[in-house]
Amino acid sequence: MQDLSAGNLTFVTIPTLGTPTITYQGQDVSIVQLDFAAIPGFVSRLIGRPTAYDAANTVDPRTVGVTVVNGVGTAGLAGRNGDALTKLGFTVGPPDTAATTDVTTIEYPRGMEAQAKTLAAAVPGAAVVVSTEVTAVTLLLGTDGTQVAGMTRPTSPTAPRSTTAPTTAVPTTTPAPAPPAPQPACIN
Repeated sequence: MQDLSAGNLTFVTIPTLGTPTITYQGQDVSIVQLDFAAIPGFVSRLIGRPTAYDAANTVDPRTVGVTVVNGVGTAGLAGRNGDALTKLGFTVGPPDTAATTDVTTIEYPRGMEAQAKTLAAAVPGAAVVVSTEVTAVTLLLGTDGTQVAGMTRPTSPTAPRSTTAPTTAVPTTTPAPAPPAPQPACIN
């Protein structure tokens, strides 16, 4: 590592989903939850190879078919977001429901990067992931409250959280736990 100086270093932060508190061997421990879906694109940008999504351009919303899925549990949420997308020109299929999910996510199959990027422009703050589980661009609404731009946050079974770093709060009435006993270097 010769000729290494501060001017030749670049610091970057790996994508994370927040710092939730978990219980490990009876102790509350704060961890860093990695965003595994975002890591391949992150690494590609680091080494200079753009991902297909990064290289894609947005397209006319009228050419983008979207399925909106309610992962919150609030009645009618997928339908209202679908209506908002229709007003923006998207072609929206019937709404669907899924198990409760924390993070609003745009899922798309490989080859539909431009369509996913177009939807992402209409749903700022949504995570975007390529998926083999979907056959079309899908907007999965999460409890983080992220929705189509211009819509108000939903009333959900769980309190909305930040779209950039979902976390689990420790109640303020609980005293801080004693420092944990020495643990193995890694719990994963």
